Amino acid sequence: MIKHHDRPNAPIQYDNRTNLGLRILSLVILAGTALAWWLMPRLLEAAYAGTAGPLLSGLIGGRDIHPLEFYAEQLRLLLILATLVAVPAGLLIGSSSFERARARIGTGITAVAAAAPLLLALLAGSWLLLRITGSLQLPLFGDAAEKVVAAWMLSTGGRLYADIYANHGPLSYLLAHTVYMLSGATEMAPYRLAQWALIILTVAALGASHALGSRRQRLLAMALLTFIIATLYPTWKAHEPLYSINAGLFFSIALSLWLLPLLLGRPNSASAVAIGAAMLPCMVALGYPFAVPLALFIAGVILVLYGRGQLRAQLASMARPILIGIAGAALLLLGWLLAFADLLGYVAYHLYLNQVHYAAITRFNALHGLGQLTHLMDPRLGWALLAVLLLPFWLRRAAHRPLGKQSSRRRRIATTCGMLLLIVGMLYLNPRGDEGFKVASLQVPAAALLAIMLARWLAPMGGSKPGQRERAGLIGVLLAMILSISVVGFTPFAGPLSESSLLQRRQLAQAEQAAARPLIEHIDARLDPGEPIQVLTFLPRWYLLANRLPAAGQYYYLPAQADYERAPMWGHERERMNLCVNLAERRVEVVLLHDYPIHGIYRLQDYAPCVARLLETDYNPAYFPSPQADIPMPLLLIRKPQ
Repeated sequence: MIKHHDRPNAPIQYDNRTNLGLRILSLVILAGTALAWWLMPRLLEAAYAGTAGPLLSGLIGGRDIHPLEFYAEQLRLLLILATLVAVPAGLLIGSSSFERARARIGTGITAVAAAAPLLLALLAGSWLLLRITGSLQLPLFGDAAEKVVAAWMLSTGGRLYADIYANHGPLSYLLAHTVYMLSGATEMAPYRLAQWALIILTVAALGASHALGSRRQRLLAMALLTFIIATLYPTWKAHEPLYSINAGLFFSIALSLWLLPLLLGRPNSASAVAIGAAMLPCMVALGYPFAVPLALFIAGVILVLYGRGQLRAQLASMARPILIGIAGAALLLLGWLLAFADLLGYVAYHLYLNQVHYAAITRFNALHGLGQLTHLMDPRLGWALLAVLLLPFWLRRAAHRPLGKQSSRRRRIATTCGMLLLIVGMLYLNPRGDEGFKVASLQVPAAALLAIMLARWLAPMGGSKPGQRERAGLIGVLLAMILSISVVGFTPFAGPLSESSLLQRRQLAQAEQAAARPLIEHIDARLDPGEPIQVLTFLPRWYLLANRLPAAGQYYYLPAQADYERAPMWGHERERMNLCVNLAERRVEVVLLHDYPIHGIYRLQDYAPCVARLLETDYNPAYFPSPQADIPMPLLLIRKPQ
């Protein structure tokens, strides 16, 4: 039985039965800790040997790469962490001074809760730094290597969409070109560091958001977003210069600095609005499909403001910074396009080719964006969809000026339609409904939304101390973050997100470089330094591995490109971009061929018979690489002597 004093702050006293129960609980905790140290290594050995049943054995992955000692070390670290918590807790619960210690624990919990935003920020920042250093040695990724090769070709005087084929938006190439001009690097590390810099800027924009009203809220939101990005970055390939992750980052900046403060009815600065508005043309420059979700979301914002009766006032106060931001970004992008690209080629290869040829090959369905709602129960995508669906309800509760009961029916309908457009607009940030790395364009803004929602809920406004609910929430978030980092960072049980899985990929990158060395030596023996090569069908990283420029503007060749050459836009067919003509006329001496089925269906001879026939008649295979697991090795073809 527990006895309470009349004084509210007096320590709680326990009777003999309760004290006995506490001591038994203490012994159970201490004995369980000792049993875990004895039992877990034996279970690990059985699981590694495959004799512990399918459940335990399935937790062990990478037996061909990691020895048993690797997993034993990970388990030892996890047991040490558990012991550091369990042993003091067991001794404290079983001590006779538990009543007095309880009051001190309460004081300590209050102190930890008050410092939780700072502790979370430090913990998330350390976690991000660990992930950044580990990402620099990961294997080369095709879409990212393509941007680096294009930047290299731009530095030699080529023009994008004219001499250099590209079907992505120009901003990805602009960013890669900027890094190349600053570093001159053809290895991926500087480009990945630049990508992480964009991520840090996105977190900083969240911290500067007027949607957050106190320093504690800002620290907490920044820590949560940093933690989510650092944990999920392997899934998103957030360390690579890809349009999908950058679209998510840019939209998060627009949400933080402009759109969410606007929807919440909070005052904002002109500079924040201008920066947020500048993200809109940047997103369209990453890929024209992002114009659709932006138009839907902005239309939703306009309808919500109209329904609240705030549209005219907001337009009067913010029209100028919005126009400055949009026009400034658009002029900068247009200036780079005029200097380094071809506008008609941009229309032909980015707009027309993607909309007509690529969409037909990939069987694009305009309803995929809405169809992903069927994945609401899928933990990989469901958390982001839930954040999007919660947005209207959260806005109604958190907005500074919610819709009043005296509003007209027309304004209520406008507000409801606006809220629906906000949801649809965010869903179409992922228009293809992919669950791969391209889902980052939706999940990163969803993570920013969740960070703001949780920060506003857990951290009270002003300088007031956290209440009981806030203390429990902050301590829970802190413990959850520590546990998640421990599992992902120090155990092999977190799948592709885990550091052990990333270690395997770093080892794979080293193996690929070692496997490529004999092939590159064959190339160097046959070609003069600086002489270009051609790599087919889509392995642009081999230009970087061989340190040689492409011989043709179409430095990779996919089915959509061949389809376009058969039916070009308005006769926009250029001989300098025709791969079959280039290979024949330029007499390319060395071709690296990896003829794998594109989209799981198309081989080179299926969609480009002219190129396949030319390679068969004019080239001889000179080097047959030894097959290696998970390392696609191309075939070396040498032009026949004439």
